[in-house]
Amino acid sequence: MNCICIRKAQHFLGAFALFGCSYGRLVTVARIVVELALQSLPWSVAAGDLALHRHDLTPSEVVDVVAELGRRTGIARARQLAPHLDARSESVAESLSRVHLAEAGIPSPEPQLWVGNDHRPIARIDFAWTKYRVAGECDGIGKYFDSAGGGPQAALRREKRRDGDLIDLGWTPVHWTYSEILNGAMARRVAHTLVRNGWDGRRT
Repeated sequence: MNCICIRKAQHFLGAFALFGCSYGRLVTVARIVVELALQSLPWSVAAGDLALHRHDLTPSEVVDVVAELGRRTGIARARQLAPHLDARSESVAESLSRVHLAEAGIPSPEPQLWVGNDHRPIARIDFAWTKYRVAGECDGIGKYFDSAGGGPQAALRREKRRDGDLIDLGWTPVHWTYSEILNGAMARRVAHTLVRNGWDGRRT
């Protein structure tokens, strides 16, 4: 019987050590991530983005493993994994956001885009829809409770100041939380904002 062991090394998926065993043989990271994809595309993308960022995985390895699995249950889902992978993702929430936005038919954003004026960079946007000047910000709760950053009030002041800078540059900021990724509120809010800024609403 195959088994896959996932050991948490530091924090949730941010620094997972992935190990596998199959009849005493090592299971590759690609195989582990594809096995996850058979069950859940968003969560497999989160794991795959991390592995890609750490140079433990390549999209071609994912494609090869998927080809080996034949007609396994969930294989259609697993075939979608490689095109979704992006090493620029900086958190689980960002990876999940990207998949849920794509599944909602929303145009693909550019991740981690620096914007600014002629003098200096102002902010790095999590998800930038440059054509529509929409700046998507995936807000992890940690940023509001980081004692080194001054706590919730200081974080809110920084966020308000940053949003003001983005607005001055012609961008429309859109924020969402982890729970809003999963309950559909993120996709609805982003779609509404994009339409208001010129998107025709056609699914991509």
